[in-house]
Parts: sequence; structure tokens; C-alpha cells
Amino acid sequence: MIRLNLDFGGFYESHHSDIIENCMREYDETEEWSKEFKLSEVKYCKQWLNLFVANIEGEYGVLLNYKFIGIDSPKEYNFKTDTIEVDFDRDLLDSLVNTTFKNDHKKIEDYIKEQTTSYDGFISYYSYSDVLRNIDDTLYHYVLKMIIKEADIVVEDFEC
Repeated sequence: MIRLNLDFGGFYESHHSDIIENCMREYDETEEWSKEFKLSEVKYCKQWLNLFVANIEGEYGVLLNYKFIGIDSPKEYNFKTDTIEVDFDRDLLDSLVNTTFKNDHKKIEDYIKEQTTSYDGFISYYSYSDVLRNIDDTLYHYVLKMIIKEADIVVEDFEC
């Protein structure tokens, strides 16, 4: 198993937080509300993860074995946002990467180049070749990030 953080868009000022806030309107803002809100975030992330894995199975024919670990939330939201922490089966991730490259290697290569190219105000920590060599499991990260971007998953009809 390999632990990865999925950048689903987070809860800070996002459509994900809007969904949770809408279903939490029936509660008064108390200490109990804060607990329920956090529980709703976890429930939402689990449902989002289920939809994400189902999307991968439908689009790529790979059924990922995974375990939800939790939500990784930053102390401050000025540089990053919430991510979903997940353990994945490494062999199945390898299968997903191979399928992704086989289906459209140019699209994934272009996406990785875009994500690893430094520009004014941004210096990429990993180079394009680092990612293709999967240094620090970055290839998994970028393939999943591209799939997340394309899938644009939102949990519809969410109930707290």
C-alpha cells in the first residue's frame, strides 16, 4: 500500500464546502455544530472518494483497492487546501498509470510538463523527468491529479 493525498479541491471557499454548509443549516452554530460539521466533511470525502474510484473503473477499467485514512487540513489556507489521505494498492496504481499512458500518453505527458514547468512566481520542486521516473511517487500523484481535474466530481444529494 502507498499513502497519497488527493487534491479534490478542498473545503475552503469551494463548491464542496457549499454543499456541506447547505445541509448544516438546520443546526445552530454551537460546539455540537462544529463536531457535526467535521463529521459531515469526513462523510462527504468518503462519498467523493467512492465516486472517484468508480469513475476510474468506468473510464480506465482499473478497480483501485483503497482505504480512506482521513482529511489532511492545513492550519492556514494561504498556500494549500484540504486533501483526502488515502492508502492505495501500489500494483493497481501501476496498472492505472500504464493504462493512462497507453490510452493517451501525449495528454498525460503534456499535463506533467505543464505542472512541472517553473514560471514567474512558481518554481517546481520536481522536474518533468523526475516525475516520469516516479521519484517520490510523483507519477502517481500527477496521474491522479489529472484524472481528478477531468472528472470534476461533486457529491450530489449529500445528506449530513
